[in-house]
Amino acid sequence: MDLQFFSILLEGGIAALAFLAGRRRKYMYGLSITFGIYVLYDAAQYYGWAVPEEGMMQIIFFIGTLAALYTVWNLYRRS
Repeated sequence: MDLQFFSILLEGGIAALAFLAGRRRKYMYGLSITFGIYVLYDAAQYYGWAVPEEGMMQIIFFIGTLAALYTVWNLYRRS
């Protein structure tokens, strides 16, 4: 096990906590989506799974970025 493996575990933990927080604050699901995408991509790289074409990955990461932006925007509005 190396640093990338532990990074994947931490990303998974963040995704899980954001998902649980989403039960109270719906906008937290955005971070859960974003980190879930990171976990899938990093795990695919780590284990050598087939990754979709680059164009598809760009779309998936763009969706993750929009989800994170939605969460951060809502956090900003509530502070």
